[in-house]
Amino acid sequence: MAEASDVVTHGEAKEVVHELVLLLQNELEKSTGINPVEVIKGGSLGHGTAVPGDFDLDLVVYTNSIGKDNLRLGTTMEMWTSKLEKFLRTALKQKYKPMGTTSCSVQFAYKDEIEVEVDILISPHWRSLSEFYVFLSSIPTQERMNFSVCTAKWQAQFFKHFVDDEAKELIKRAKAWRNKTWKEHILSGGRPKSYFLSLLVFYAYRKVKLMHPYVTDVARMTCEYIKQLVRSHRNMDIVWDDGVLSSGELFYRRSEYPNLVCSRPRMMDPMNPHNNLYMSGLGPAARRGNYGVGDGKWEWMVSNIDTLDLMKPL
Repeated sequence: MAEASDVVTHGEAKEVVHELVLLLQNELEKSTGINPVEVIKGGSLGHGTAVPGDFDLDLVVYTNSIGKDNLRLGTTMEMWTSKLEKFLRTALKQKYKPMGTTSCSVQFAYKDEIEVEVDILISPHWRSLSEFYVFLSSIPTQERMNFSVCTAKWQAQFFKHFVDDEAKELIKRAKAWRNKTWKEHILSGGRPKSYFLSLLVFYAYRKVKLMHPYVTDVARMTCEYIKQLVRSHRNMDIVWDDGVLSSGELFYRRSEYPNLVCSRPRMMDPMNPHNNLYMSGLGPAARRGNYGVGDGKWEWMVSNIDTLDLMKPL
């Protein structure tokens, strides 16, 4: 996850994203041989759920340069991440302030007249989610979370087409609560990631709308539903093909990929049946990104959930 300074405006963040997208599209292949088939704007800015002054600036580069057969045979993503890091360091010069890498991402602060943290991630190019699921089924279980970034473009589609403005407003309020309540000096981990929190709010929102189609106090009831989910999290079983989403909104059914379905307690990713956000969506305290493993520590959520209030506008 990339979180901007509180002095950065929405417009300024979009300008940084625009500059980086053009740089990747026009220069990346010349310098590295990495062909950017698509550059996707992910994170809260791309999903339309950014809190004013606080942004997840995630860009995902989809490329045909990464051979899927090689990945099945054990080739790691680090080689491509290293090429991406060297390119950004050279191209951005003094604007580039390194903050680390993961197996699939380069994390840095873009520093010019403003300073904003950015994650640029890299993924093989997939023609469809079903192609990705087949690939995921072919690799060892312990390696599958290394490829959670691969579904980023479908995540963006999900939030664009299926998450309405009312739900997005509640998601923003929940993120603002997390940002205000979370203290960076906490070492216990369990910080709710933006993607996790967005889906938790949206799931509760859809449940409330289904059970009470004519309700007027949606924010209050969604907030109470979230609190119930968190308090009883050890029994959590959040899935998306049980009527929460319509057939036209589903990206997969559990029956289609039984070998990928995560076990309970679970909060399944609507785009990736293997990604159990019950674990991957929380922590650690250090900045690690929306993608990949978390620490699965629920103590902070449980101890602070009573202070969640979705009724107050930002």
